[in-house]
Order: sequence, then C-alpha cells, then structure tokens
Amino acid sequence: MEPKWVILCGLLVLPAALTIGLIWLESRNFRLRSWRQTHGRIVASASEARDVHKIESETAGSDQSRHFVSQETMVTRNFAMLRYEFEANGRTYSGSRVDLAAEHGDFEVADTLRRYPEGKIVEVYYDPENPEHCVLERLDRSKLRAGCLAVVFLVALIFGGVFGGDRIVAGLRAGVPRPDNAPFVAFLGFFALALLGFAHAIAKKGRAMATWPSAPGEIVKSEVATTIREDSGPSRTEYQTMYAPRVVFFYVVDRVAFQGDNIGAIITSGDPAGPTTFITRFPLGMRVTVFYNPADAAESTLTIKVGYSPIVLRVLAVMFVFAATAVAGFVPGL
Repeated sequence: MEPKWVILCGLLVLPAALTIGLIWLESRNFRLRSWRQTHGRIVASASEARDVHKIESETAGSDQSRHFVSQETMVTRNFAMLRYEFEANGRTYSGSRVDLAAEHGDFEVADTLRRYPEGKIVEVYYDPENPEHCVLERLDRSKLRAGCLAVVFLVALIFGGVFGGDRIVAGLRAGVPRPDNAPFVAFLGFFALALLGFAHAIAKKGRAMATWPSAPGEIVKSEVATTIREDSGPSRTEYQTMYAPRVVFFYVVDRVAFQGDNIGAIITSGDPAGPTTFITRFPLGMRVTVFYNPADAAESTLTIKVGYSPIVLRVLAVMFVFAATAVAGFVPGL
C-alpha cells in the first residue's frame, strides 16, 4: 500500500469514531419516540466537582524503534447534579440524567442549574418497560446536524491535505533549486503554518481572558499527586511514577459553587520534589482571585496571562520558514 493511503487511513480514524458516536446518539434519540411523558419535580439541584482521570498518548521514534508513551493526568471538572422524581406504573421513580448525551463536565453547568432549580415541575421522558431509564430533554437535533457537518468538514480537510499535498510537492519540485528536497520543504512550511495557527489561537485566548470578570476564591486542595507514565517499546514496557502538583480552588458565581485547577503552567516530574514550588506558592486555605469565563463560569484560572508563548511560537515559525528556504536552495552557501 502506498504511504499516502496509509496516512489517509490513519487520519480517518478520528472522523470514523465521531461518526460512530453520532450514529449511537441518533439511535438512542430515536428510542425516545416510544418513551412516555409525564410530570415530575426537581428535588435536588446543585453543582459537584470531581477529579477526572485522563490518559494522553503519543507516538515517538522511527518505524524501527517506535514506542508509545501514555501519560495519566488528573483534572477537576464541574457537573450539574440533578435529581428528580416522577410517578409511573403506580410507583415513584428517581432520575438524574438531563439527556442521553455523555457527561464530560464543565459544560453548561450554571445554565442547567438555572433551568432546573429545586422544586420546579418538569416534563420527564421514561421508558415504559423500565422507568428507571429516564431523561428531561430530547437531544437537540441542531447539535446532531452540527456534528455531522463537522465530520464532513474534517473528512474534506483530510482528503484535501493528503491528496493536495502531492500537488504542492509537485509544484515545489518545479520551482525550487533543489527539487529532491521538495517534500521536506513542504513539511517545514506546513509546520510553520501550524505554529502560527497555535500562536494566533493562544494570543486570541489571552485577549479574551483579559476581559474575564473575577470572583474571590480559596485553595481547597494543595498536594502532590502521583500518576503513571507508560513507555511501550518494541522489546519492553516501562512504567514510571510521575509527580504533579494538584492545586484546586473553590469559587462561587451567581450562587453556584465551582472548583478549578488551572493555575497556569505546571511541571510534571519524576522527582517528588519538583512540584513542591507550586504547593508552597498555593498553600491550603489561601485566599485567591479567580478569573472565570462569563459565558461558562466553569472555565476558570488563577492567571490570565499567556506569557511569551505566542511570541516564541512566531519566532519558531520564522525559523522553520528560514529552514525551508535553506533546504529548498534559496539561501546561498547553505
């Protein structure tokens, strides 16, 4: 199989997974047509913070020495915790789900709690064969359509990148002094564009964060957490204990309590003494100023400065552009 087809198949894994997820959501939403509807009442409505474990993986090395690195991380996310009761088949049932979508946290928490305050009378959809399966809302079809459009756009972008890349390389071969280096020139150019894109996104986020309002907060967790790093190679698998600072702060916005753990750049180290700087800087019980996103108060941080990251990324992009011109043969003497 040609390399470009291997690359194409690898890149199409993500849109394929998204498509399967959308089909699963649509099938579950279709089931709601046979569910019955009745009145219920919200008996509990509050926010809840949880520690969520994540596994981040990456591939490194060449084809002969390729190895996979999996790093366990932990983040604090906020969830809207609802409990409602309703009667069906002569019994009282209790439910907690708003809809059939997966709950990932930090999504419309305050808005959900405002829509469903304690004591509110609500409409409940339930499965007549098993009323314990119940929700308050059908999935928004517009969100499903938006997801389908996103998948189509992603697939078009992948095909355009893979097959359009051949044309770009062919054009470079005809226009650079060193045509054999055209693929490397294209790679360096694309990498420079990616760096500029990241720099623009970070700078834009920094400008938005500079306008965020603030709320008083308090450090409720300040400790060194341990995670596991797995390095899987062709011949063996190694495990290493990693240490990271876990600093969590508490704050309230519009009478809704939240917790966050964004304290800026942090360092994960194989040495337990590495994260102690952050623990010392943010001791338990310390009063802090929390900046939060007015559009979604669950997104918060203790620092609204992005530092020199955009500048560094732009400088790196310029260096890659210079390297591309040198590899292409446009720089005399190189």
